[in-house]
Amino acid sequence: AGETGGKSTWFSFTAGETGIITIDTSGSQFDTVLEVYVGSGFGSLSQVVANNDDGTPGGISTVNFQVNAGTIYHNSG
Repeated sequence: AGETGGKSTWFSFTAGETGIITIDTSGSQFDTVLEVYVGSGFGSLSQVVANNDDGTPGGISTVNFQVNAGTIYHNSG
């Protein structure tokens, strides 16, 4: 998301169906950034969506985006 940070956590998931998904960092005890990518590896990832603070107190980040069934999404936060 064009932000420098101290640490990252990555996870991946395969969408079970097509639709809109929301991912957020509510409950976090620190300021967060969320990014979602598609691609087969770090060298070939394309960003789908990113957010650095959604305007709520505490530095919470939220992304809403379209997923397609069977597609693998990689998330960094």
